[in-house]
Amino acid sequence: MMIKKLFISLALSAILLVPSISRADINNAIGADFVSLTRGVLTLTFEQKISDKGSFTLFTPYFGYNDWAGIGIGASYRFYLFTNSTKAIEGFSFGPTFQVSFLNNTGPNDYSSKTAFILGGEASYKWVIGGVFEIEPNVHITFPVNTVEHLDYRAWWGGITLGYAW
Repeated sequence: MMIKKLFISLALSAILLVPSISRADINNAIGADFVSLTRGVLTLTFEQKISDKGSFTLFTPYFGYNDWAGIGIGASYRFYLFTNSTKAIEGFSFGPTFQVSFLNNTGPNDYSSKTAFILGGEASYKWVIGGVFEIEPNVHITFPVNTVEHLDYRAWWGGITLGYAW
């Protein structure tokens, strides 16, 4: 009976301690926001920790809605709140974003190709599960620097990024 209790205690300790030990070494994450597909956008994001409370992201959205198709590239800096150095890139974050998008009209109209410049901000909360799997609900608010005529612009949206952290 004593050996059984010892075994269960060791097994529970291993299950509870291993994810927290492996999370301390996480410096990067890569993911995709599949929820945004419902609005015609797929965004892939790479994030790298650059300090105990900050990270830098590069992202590329692919657009395909309302007779417009295109691809963009963007970057953001994330400030992590309520974290400590052992949490790495996990928890609540917010920060500014910048994006450049190259768009083509695929509809019957003869609109020329357009380039859009966008400034904004984002807020998110990232969980790293098992030391490798990330889930990140997020909200974005953006403002166009230039106007792209005939484009239905979305000033805010939410999504859920799923991916891998290492």
